[in-house]
Amino acid sequence: MRDFLHVQELDFLHKAFECVEYVHDALVNNDFASAKIEISELQFLIEKLQEIEMKKARRAQLMEIINEMRRRGIQIDFVSRLQ
Repeated sequence: MRDFLHVQELDFLHKAFECVEYVHDALVNNDFASAKIEISELQFLIEKLQEIEMKKARRAQLMEIINEMRRRGIQIDFVSRLQ
């Protein structure tokens, strides 16, 4: 899952940078309709990137809890699937 999130994050970042380039090109060419469309796409990608950041933060919290439980000698079955 971690690798999937990383790949997804890189894909969204790449698309976001492309949107920025397209917005720039559209503004240079006074193509405001295209600029608005690209800005809308950029906003969507930013929301997706924020969701990924929240998932990573939640995963980090969960891993802290799991590691603390391991230190206390508590075994959890699903841990092996997370790593």
